[in-house]
Amino acid sequence: MGRAKSIRKKKNNYKVGSDVKYLQSTQASDYSPNLNQLVHQNYNIVFGIGYLMQSDIQKVAEQNPKAHFGLVDSVAVGKDNKPLKNVADLTFKEQQGSFLVGVVAGLMTKTIKNRLCRRH
Repeated sequence: MGRAKSIRKKKNNYKVGSDVKYLQSTQASDYSPNLNQLVHQNYNIVFGIGYLMQSDIQKVAEQNPKAHFGLVDSVAVGKDNKPLKNVADLTFKEQQGSFLVGVVAGLMTKTIKNRLCRRH
């Protein structure tokens, strides 16, 4: 379980305050209860991190259409297979970054033995 934190900063002479809370799930069966707990505590947006939370985010989002959710690394869809309107899906082209790291590593190696993909 996480601690509730308060973020306060001044921007354009306005005081902006947000309560941030995170809940750590120790197993998959914790996902729905944790999501529901945050929804019932009236947080403005509830995030699920990782594709493993997709089905639980979908279920909780459909049960709470006025709540707002975010899902990282997956897309939440309804029973009609269309994206849910109350879920912001955050996906990344992770393979592109991995490819570039591999290129840099290959170019930086000192021996040809480590350059598996490079031919001379």
